Amino acid sequence: MKACHHVVTDEPNGIQVLPILWRKNITFGMANNESEADMGMHMDDDGCPTLDEITLDGIPMYRMLVSDVFLDIPLYMTQKYRDQMTIIIIKEINRVYKLFLDRHPDFVKNGGKVSILGHSLGSLLALDVLSNQPFSAKEAATLKETDQALLQAVEQKKTPPLMFPVDNFFAVGSPLGIILLLRGFKIASRQVLNKDASTAFDWEKSSASLMDQHHISYYYPAVKHFYNIFHRSDPVAYRVEPLIARHFSAKEKPVLIPYIKGGLKGVLDASLNVGSGIAKSAGAMFDTLRVSWTNSFIRNFKFAKAAEEDAAAAAEAHGKPVAMEMRSISPDVKDHGARKLAMLNPRQGRVDFCLQEGILENAYFSALSVHMNYWQDLDVAAMLIREIYTHKLDESKPS
Repeated sequence: MKACHHVVTDEPNGIQVLPILWRKNITFGMANNESEADMGMHMDDDGCPTLDEITLDGIPMYRMLVSDVFLDIPLYMTQKYRDQMTIIIIKEINRVYKLFLDRHPDFVKNGGKVSILGHSLGSLLALDVLSNQPFSAKEAATLKETDQALLQAVEQKKTPPLMFPVDNFFAVGSPLGIILLLRGFKIASRQVLNKDASTAFDWEKSSASLMDQHHISYYYPAVKHFYNIFHRSDPVAYRVEPLIARHFSAKEKPVLIPYIKGGLKGVLDASLNVGSGIAKSAGAMFDTLRVSWTNSFIRNFKFAKAAEEDAAAAAEAHGKPVAMEMRSISPDVKDHGARKLAMLNPRQGRVDFCLQEGILENAYFSALSVHMNYWQDLDVAAMLIREIYTHKLDESKPS
């Protein structure tokens, strides 16, 4: 982060990264330090082995990826371990935050803000933590009308709350999309719960559920700005926007993160910026050729289309079902979807952000490495700095 801070902003570097080490506190299996018998003794039952005892020490990077995908995520899907992970993480975050305040007692008074970054399984757990934060009285009153089961589930868990509000949540290399899809959940901002219950209920009825056509379950993360950052070659990462506004974001491409790493792509990007007039002219010429080719294609297949329509009319006359054509998205649906995304990220109005590939980068060769390389990626670091300081500058502007 220090390496690219001066490239992004002139502000002094006031960002401190505090790692949350929670994995070592999760005990898998039955064995533990207190009750585990000597492995050299002959016992009738010496307990189940721990995860560390059966894990090989070769190829650590690939083994970590396999652990994330084939072990940690299935364990996360188990209610017992998910609750255990969530409680341990909240306690560790609060413990680290207390230590930070002891060393920086003026942090809150000076307007300091906290952001959470979760990588891979950590993003799933972070979303659980944020969604299990207590609801305000008005939010709880709305949930009683729209999703009382969710309100009761959050209240019954009795997980300890975070000691601070969260300004930004960055999910990096996250399987959030596929996991929430399998569990039948969508994501919505808590701002909608601050409206009257009838408005929230109309929102719920506006889109079909991914898993149940009669009811939609939502995650309501307690965060102001939500970012889903991924590399398109990452086999673990998935998009999140279709879980927020399906019809709006299904055809919207993820936002490209600015490329600052240099290399051949950086040189070409700089050349394109210098020759922007030439690039625009070339783009206009390409669009003209594309439209011309499309019109020619449509004319050539006009008769085939007419024959298809006649066949559909004949099938309908004989009572046979006819496949309906997908309708275009209406402006009202687009506006509604844009508002949903803007509530979860007022600054950008989008949630999915994609890293750009290098000119010589091969997607198949880099598929196994990109999932572990977010921590060293300068583009990711630059985006974190840019978004954190952008919010700070926006708040300092006179209204």
